[in-house]
Amino acid sequence: MLPKFFLGANYWSRVSNIQMWRDWNEKAIEDDLRKAGSIGLNSLRIFLLTKDFSDEKGNLTREGREKLKFFVKTASTYKIYVFPSFIVGHMSGKNWPIPWDPDNSIYDPDAIEKTTRFVSQVVNTLKNYDNLGGWILSNEISNVRKPKSPEEFRSWLRTLYLTIKKLDPERPVSIGDSVSYTSDEYLMPENVTNIVDYLSPHLYLYDFDPVRHTMSYASVIEYGRSLGKDVILEEFGYPTSLYDEESHAGFIEVVLSSALMLGAKGAFVWCFSDFPREEDEPYLWEPHELRFGLLRHDGSEKPAAKVIKKFSEFLNEIGELKFLERRAAIIVPEYMYRSFPFHNMPRNCEMRALMEAYTQAKGSSILITFVREEASDEELLRYKLIFIPSISRLKTTTWRKLLRWVERGGILYYSHSRYATWPHMSASHIWEELFGIKPSLKAGLVGEFIERIELNFSKDVYPFKRGEKITYVNKKWEIITSSFKPVDAEILATSDGEPALFLVKRGKGYSIFSKYPFELILSWTDRLDRVGEGYHRLYVAAKALSGIDSLFSCYDPRIEVEYARLDEGFLVSLINHSYDKVITSLIAPKGSEVEWVKWGEIKDSKEREIKIIIRPKSSMFLKFK
Repeated sequence: MLPKFFLGANYWSRVSNIQMWRDWNEKAIEDDLRKAGSIGLNSLRIFLLTKDFSDEKGNLTREGREKLKFFVKTASTYKIYVFPSFIVGHMSGKNWPIPWDPDNSIYDPDAIEKTTRFVSQVVNTLKNYDNLGGWILSNEISNVRKPKSPEEFRSWLRTLYLTIKKLDPERPVSIGDSVSYTSDEYLMPENVTNIVDYLSPHLYLYDFDPVRHTMSYASVIEYGRSLGKDVILEEFGYPTSLYDEESHAGFIEVVLSSALMLGAKGAFVWCFSDFPREEDEPYLWEPHELRFGLLRHDGSEKPAAKVIKKFSEFLNEIGELKFLERRAAIIVPEYMYRSFPFHNMPRNCEMRALMEAYTQAKGSSILITFVREEASDEELLRYKLIFIPSISRLKTTTWRKLLRWVERGGILYYSHSRYATWPHMSASHIWEELFGIKPSLKAGLVGEFIERIELNFSKDVYPFKRGEKITYVNKKWEIITSSFKPVDAEILATSDGEPALFLVKRGKGYSIFSKYPFELILSWTDRLDRVGEGYHRLYVAAKALSGIDSLFSCYDPRIEVEYARLDEGFLVSLINHSYDKVITSLIAPKGSEVEWVKWGEIKDSKEREIKIIIRPKSSMFLKFK
């Protein structure tokens, strides 16, 4: 029986590193596997460094076959599932030779034919082992050679995927490259979702804001899950030669907790251990690659290994999780994953805006997902609340579709964005119909530059009181806006005396419009006072207007609240994405009762309000009857 969650690591031998297949040491490998099992890992991703496994025709060598069989058989002794990665040309900062493809012509017919031969022979060698967890086509093949187009990449992927499925139809297959909305177009989830069995983000994200930093990992997982596809976070981690070991452990705890509670099928830390051999390539010029491990180079456990152990024990204590339907969504513009003629908007900015929007939604205790522009009218009716966060444009048909959705009772939030570098465009064409406003920018002007916004509420709008303010400081000169004036929209807030935030009723629903791209501005801000300024309260206001009710909520913007049904009751996680010790309150349903608590502390409990204490960059779990 497969584990409910593949709690894994990317594996090279602690003793022999990338050279493990050449410098073969069965005792060292068995010691590693024993240790992996003892700290709670139930799966390992391994890498077939192709120079050590194949001849120039793509045949699997006899020696390579025997080593693979030894590894998988020995792993089964310690109840570890193995996920082999076939084409390993790129690894840890170096492109290694592929014997059957010396020119790295990866996507050409002759190269594909030989690759297919190699893959088929590996599958036939290992497919009868019960602890073979799945097949991974490559290790970041795009670092060896990028495809000329998404179509070329999909053709390569489809050929290899079908080759494996013909030989082993039951086990899952992934690309082994970072399928994520942070990736290039050919690796966007929408473009490969029908040719893989699970989406496989490889994430090494960086940010100045600690809250958004780890919330972004959660957003990538939810983005993939929103396509109805399984997700395994195939790589994530940081080197402890750069970051302290305690924060490294906290990071892993937070990401694993989010992954579990968002319904991911697993997560593989990069990587199992540090390495002692400093003189080997590529460590010679990539010293950080020596120190990503859960174990130190001498085999001792880092704090992160203890996180793995307690997470493994926790997985054994909980039953099957049943996830609740999301009634709120962030819209994904189609140009994020499909090219349009002469459409060259800064995709990186829009991606950052999606991350910030997800962070604010989670800080508002909204169970949120993502929805694409192509969604039909009926599909949109699943949602009561839709956010369009600092998106520079949508298709004309999408705006019209959203108007119909609002008229049927939806709540739409749009924060408008514009770029000084791309002045010749308009985000929408139905401003008055959908938002009750009209443009007032003078002809030929680039727009209004934004330096500082002091959003001043001109009336009570829950949770704001009249006169309350939020301050934003724009750090990117190219992020600008346009001016708008109301037609029949109500002005909710101003900045410098000018209308800034509008509300209008359309049919049974409402549209909220901001002339400022709040999410985009915040995404480039290096120091955010999320608690003091309370940026997330705009999302709380939209949630209140929509009537969406959270069963469990906590309105501290540093805390992600997730919950899922168990056979009896609920499992609730509170995940602290900050490096602050947080004392806050969880609001639970009336009459609910806490059965147990893991990893955090309940300070006090009164009716529906439970006061909790959460350590920096950590998580806590509560079981409710």
